[in-house]
Amino acid sequence: MVWGVTLGGTGKEHGDRHPKIGQGALIGASATILGNINVGEGAMIAAGSLVLKDVPPHRLETRLMYYNLT
Repeated sequence: MVWGVTLGGTGKEHGDRHPKIGQGALIGASATILGNINVGEGAMIAAGSLVLKDVPPHRLETRLMYYNLT
């Protein structure tokens, strides 16, 4: 994990809320990983990615999601 990474919980009061990071996973700068998700062993998250779903082991994830909040 490098600079500026955000690991955020779901906001629920009970149960699992935070991301779980597998052994050997690499997380790029300024990546944001939110919610009760799993980042698999040896997975790679690209810098600046917004990850909201599970990442399988040994996968390169470059997911960037936008939401219209209006």
